[in-house]
Amino acid sequence: MFTDLRKKSGSIIVYLMFAAIIVTFVISFGPGDQGCQAQPNWVVMVNGDAITQAEFRFTYNNYYDFYQRMIPDFNAKKAKEMNLSKNALDSLIDVMLMAQNADKLGFVATDDEVRKEITDTPYFQKEGGTFDRDQYTRFVQFQMGMTISSYEEKVRRDLLAEKVRRFLTDSADISESELKDEFVKKNETVDAQFLVFGEAQMKPEAKEKIKNGDTVDKERLAALTKAEAAKALSLFNSGTYKPELLKKDFPDWDLTIKDQAGILRDQKYIQDIGISGELVTQLFAQKVFPAYLAAPVMVDEKAVVAQVVKHNPADMVKFETEKEGIRRSLQAGKARAITTDYAKALREKASLETNEYWLSAFQESGGEPQ
Repeated sequence: MFTDLRKKSGSIIVYLMFAAIIVTFVISFGPGDQGCQAQPNWVVMVNGDAITQAEFRFTYNNYYDFYQRMIPDFNAKKAKEMNLSKNALDSLIDVMLMAQNADKLGFVATDDEVRKEITDTPYFQKEGGTFDRDQYTRFVQFQMGMTISSYEEKVRRDLLAEKVRRFLTDSADISESELKDEFVKKNETVDAQFLVFGEAQMKPEAKEKIKNGDTVDKERLAALTKAEAAKALSLFNSGTYKPELLKKDFPDWDLTIKDQAGILRDQKYIQDIGISGELVTQLFAQKVFPAYLAAPVMVDEKAVVAQVVKHNPADMVKFETEKEGIRRSLQAGKARAITTDYAKALREKASLETNEYWLSAFQESGGEPQ
């Protein structure tokens, strides 16, 4: 009797254990959960062609390593702030789109070109420059997480995209007038003097007079700075006014005339003044020297009285020696603009399907290189 009871109790226990396991699986991996659903191994489909997670990770890691070398304190937080994962993915999408459209422009990447690109890669070579197939295989399978055939297809795609880029950028010609304009922009300067009226220059007792509760009334401050700057400009334009009189005529302010030499035409920031393209534009528009600008210029809630003391033309004697460097710089910028516009046009017509589930999980993980 006891033997039969033990057998039955054992069967009941086993049954209950199996039932518990089944319930656990149903709860944990039911229809509403992603856990048991096979996730695709791609990050984005571009017109039906996949950019794999392995390709994305490899590209992202290269971006991360680049910025880590350039910026000593670069880390995962900064990578996220810079939206590095999006930049890496966008670059892969652009390559895919250009490769897909290469045949329309008459470009092909032959097997010989693919083979040469791989065997010429320094990382796949032994000392002396001999191709190391074992090193190549290990890299592709373990570093890239790809098969040899899929990696070679990636190389073919990269070659096609590069041919399209070169075709587009060959049209990035730079005229002589563009070269001269750029040289002048980088070498023409003005020397100027500035008188600034702002909250920082106002004496504490004067600030008390325009407070609204515990803080300075911004509207009253703006009106006051403009009025005082206009008064100072009028005094200076009289032709006989001396800076030593500022303390007497503007008792509510601590004013100092600031000298700035060598201000460039394309400069946006002026030390002690702030960022103002408008102010710089007006300085270079002045045709008589020395002379004050017609009216004070507002820069970050400050009213600035400016005098152009001297205009320094670009030394065109140096133009010929610097021309080729300027050409290369302008061509690079124009080439980037051309390829960016081309890729943008392709994107507008493309079919893109993103694996948002995987990408958001990658971004939430912190984006550390893997």
